[in-house]
Amino acid sequence: MLFEDEAGQDLKPGKGRTWSTRGRTPLVTVVGKGSGRVLMAGMICIRPGHETRLIYRTQTYSGRTGEKKGFRAREFADLLTSARRQLGDVPLIVVWDNAGTHHAKPLREFCERNSDWPTIVKLPPYAPDLNPVEGVWAHVKKSLANLAPCTTEDLTPLVKNRLRVAVADEGFWDAVRKVSGGTTLLCERWAHGAYGCRWFRVNRENAAEAARLVSPCALLRVVAEPDLRADAEVPDDDSTAFASPLSPGELVHKEYPGGAGSLSDVVSAGFSLLLADAAICRWCAVVPDPDGVNRAQWESPEQLLRRTEQAPASQPGPARFACGPVRARRSAPSPTPASTT
Repeated sequence: MLFEDEAGQDLKPGKGRTWSTRGRTPLVTVVGKGSGRVLMAGMICIRPGHETRLIYRTQTYSGRTGEKKGFRAREFADLLTSARRQLGDVPLIVVWDNAGTHHAKPLREFCERNSDWPTIVKLPPYAPDLNPVEGVWAHVKKSLANLAPCTTEDLTPLVKNRLRVAVADEGFWDAVRKVSGGTTLLCERWAHGAYGCRWFRVNRENAAEAARLVSPCALLRVVAEPDLRADAEVPDDDSTAFASPLSPGELVHKEYPGGAGSLSDVVSAGFSLLLADAAICRWCAVVPDPDGVNRAQWESPEQLLRRTEQAPASQPGPARFACGPVRARRSAPSPTPASTT
C-alpha cells in the first residue's frame, strides 16, 4: 500500500524558536523577491513483513516564463512505475487525495492501461490526517525553520537532505550488537533533544531490551568506543557527563550545553566522564511507529555528519541564554548565503 502526497517549499523560511542573548530577538535575513520553489512528491510504502520505505521525487521551479509549476501526469506515472520496480513488481494500492492532477486524462489512461497492478483509492476531501506523508512534509518544513537560502539551487539540497532517512529496523540492531563487544553507548532523543533524552550502555545481552524500551519517532544515536574524557581537558562544545563505572543499561547523565565550565564543576555534580556531542553524530536512525510506519524523518548518518560539520551560518546553534521566536527581515537577493543577526 502506498500513501502519496505533494508539497512545496519556497525561499521564505518558516519561523521557529531558537536561542539568543536575552532581550535581543534574532533576525533572519530573507530574499526580498523571487518566486522559486522546490516541489516534492512522496510515497510512504507499507508492505507486511518488509521495511517501510519513503520514495520521493523533487523538482525545482525557478519562476521563469513557461516553466511548469508542479508535477504533471507524466511525472506521477513515472513515480508509480519506479515504486513498483523498487518494490518487486507487485500489485500496488495507491492512496492519494483529490488533487486536480490526479484526475488528469493522461494519468487516468495510464492507470487503465496498467489496471492489473495499480488500484487507486482516493481520500475524502480535506482529510490530511488520513495521509501519513503529511507528517514527512511537516518535519521537512520544521527542520528548515530559520534557514534562509538565497536561491533555489541552495534550497534543493537542503530539502533532499531532510528527506533521506535511516530506520532503526532489525538490521540496525544487528549492527549495534556486532559492535557491542566493547563500550557502546546509545542516545535516545525526542524532538532533536528539545524534550530530553536517555542514554544506555548497550551490549549483546541487553540490545533486545534497549530496542523494546526506545520510544516511537525517537532519534537514536550510537557511538562505539567513545572518547570519554576523565582529565582536566574539558570539551568546549556541547557535552554530556556520566558517572563511573558505565554499567550496562540506562545511564545517569547530565547535559552541558556549550560545554562544562571546568572539571571541578562536573566532579562536584557526581560525574567523572565527559563525552563531546560531536562524537555521536556519525551513526543514527529513527524508531518507526508501532504500526510499522516511519513517520519521523531524519538524515542518514553521512548527511547528518555533513550538516553538523558544515552547518550554514543561518542556522543558529544552541546558546546558554534565552529561547524565543525568530523575526524575519527582508532584503535584496545576495550571492552569499543569508545569515542570522
